[in-house]
Amino acid sequence: MTKLRAVLASVVLALLTTFLVALPASADDSAPITRYDVVVNLTPEGVAEVAVDFTMDFSAVRGRGPIVLLPTRQTDGADPDWDYVFDYSDVRVSSPSGASANVNRDYESGMMALRIGDENRWNTTPQDYTLTYSVTGFIVSDHPKSGLDEFNWDVIGPAWRSEISNLTVTVTGPTAVSGVACFYGPYSAQERCDASSSGDTATFAHAETLPRGIPSRSSRASPRHVRRRSAAPREGQDPRQCVRAQPGDRRRRWRGTRRRRRRSRGHSPTTRP
Repeated sequence: MTKLRAVLASVVLALLTTFLVALPASADDSAPITRYDVVVNLTPEGVAEVAVDFTMDFSAVRGRGPIVLLPTRQTDGADPDWDYVFDYSDVRVSSPSGASANVNRDYESGMMALRIGDENRWNTTPQDYTLTYSVTGFIVSDHPKSGLDEFNWDVIGPAWRSEISNLTVTVTGPTAVSGVACFYGPYSAQERCDASSSGDTATFAHAETLPRGIPSRSSRASPRHVRRRSAAPREGQDPRQCVRAQPGDRRRRWRGTRRRRRRSRGHSPTTRP
């Protein structure tokens, strides 16, 4: 990843075809999320240091805790022959309100699932959670359209089952922000949300409730497990490294893959109770 130059920041609150980042949910009728505050610090090396603070109102629907899905791999919406890959580190969860913050990890279909809570402990009152992690792969260097280093992030994702309200996002980079944009809603009917910037910081907000039930969209190519053939990215190398897919390999870490076009088998991110 190159050192960041001018940054074009954009945030998509519920876009179906771009990056899926956080997906709190616990059942078909999940506890509503009444506050969702995200702070992102972008380092000069292209690492996104993410902190998510949110409140789930279990007085409306009881539950053991949230499930957060983080993508380890996502199809490039502009070119389905390519995937973006994301590497996570320092994943931590806490609960300022005293809820169980035990975390069980699982990996499937290009996602890392964080199941937060205790299966023997039900929450019946609002609970606060803090999730922090570092991730590489969210920044596209020298974007073909803008010519800038672009940070383009789907904050919520398409398959969540909780209503979400009072959402804010703050992104700070190591250099001045050149432009900002924020959208929400399904891909076919996106609407703009509040977005502004000052110096090296961009802020985004949406106070109204985002209803649950926006359907997830399946990839136009079947997910594959690929053998990691290349070394760590060279400086200046695009995160979508050209590594040919190896069908059948079951490793859980990827470093980019170029895939043949295949008809979708209906794979899409999902949640489980």
